[in-house]
Amino acid sequence: MSLKTDNPGKQLRFPLLDRGHRQADWGELFYDLAYVVVVSQAAHLLIEQPSFNGAFNLILAFGPIWWCWMNQLWYSTRFHVREDRPSRFFLFVQLIFIIMGGVLIYEGLEKNLTLCVACYIVIRILQLTSLWRAGRLLHYARPFVNYFVLFHGIGLSIWFASLTLPPQIQLYGFLCGFIVELSSPFFGASLIKSFPPHTSHLPERIGLFMILILGESFIGLIQGAALQGPSLELLWRIAVGVFIVSAIAWTYFDRLDVPAIENLAKETVITRYFIWTGSHFFLTCALIFAGVGVEFQLIRGHQIYTNMFVSSVLPISVALYLLVSAIIYWAADIIGPTVQASRLGHYLRIVVALSLFSSQWFIHDRDSILVLTAVHLWVVATIEYVMERRTPRNIV
Repeated sequence: MSLKTDNPGKQLRFPLLDRGHRQADWGELFYDLAYVVVVSQAAHLLIEQPSFNGAFNLILAFGPIWWCWMNQLWYSTRFHVREDRPSRFFLFVQLIFIIMGGVLIYEGLEKNLTLCVACYIVIRILQLTSLWRAGRLLHYARPFVNYFVLFHGIGLSIWFASLTLPPQIQLYGFLCGFIVELSSPFFGASLIKSFPPHTSHLPERIGLFMILILGESFIGLIQGAALQGPSLELLWRIAVGVFIVSAIAWTYFDRLDVPAIENLAKETVITRYFIWTGSHFFLTCALIFAGVGVEFQLIRGHQIYTNMFVSSVLPISVALYLLVSAIIYWAADIIGPTVQASRLGHYLRIVVALSLFSSQWFIHDRDSILVLTAVHLWVVATIEYVMERRTPRNIV
């Protein structure tokens, strides 16, 4: 279904009015793949600098990447990009600067910080231009569009002005601009209620992005194993690594209740909508760190990977994943169709996460760390499976 626009001959798909499920199209997946490649380059920062400072740099690089992707996601879940050629052109130009940003991150974030910020500004300007154009074509969307174009425009202006600051305080200027942009959904909650995203499309896109991020864990397994000669011991470690990644996928997607998530756009639960979407930033960070942690455990023994950070990054990141996933599913499962087992599952994940976080400080052998992490994840997967099999579905 499409809406007539203020300009004769112009039409823009408006998925909110479409009935039924809307699938992600190939163009959206192609766009997501470019971001995942850039994320892998950001993870390279932690590989090269295995320390808490390296972890900070990874988060620093990933924050703007995630925000760019989320803004394009919010746009595409409200407007159908596939049938609008100008929007597709803006996506194509974005890809150029997304890949350029990945190149700059790979060469060194501190060395190319200003150029990385310039790429971010260009990507966001292209996104805001697409949003502004949608508002010109669809009068119903104008209040929503005008607010976010103005609010994000102010944030981008701060980013741009910060480029002129001395290097030692530049980062604080960038952070101020970022905070302005991040705060926009909270002050514009009423507009989001009146113009919500296509709620079945939103979890699908995020879920597909999670699959691509998890794929980076398999790359970490291969890269870590490639530094060692073939052996049964290596095969066993790879098997445990695959068990870890598979358990993360299982525990994430088995609890992805789309009907419950669709209720997040309702007026009474808008706060949980923010919690559900915002928590995925921390979840994705945890998955990225977990992928790097698996690679670290396979290549330990090399002299640069003998510090405590390398030993703890895998179990801590998995513990973080379990905690954040408990929050995410609490936000969705506390409303709409759910089961009693789902609510018990929130507490289970918190308890197991705390257990993993506590016990990993007493174990430093790489094989024991791999097994410890895999066992905790599969305890969650198994218990949740049994509980959901034995608990009838109740409508809340």
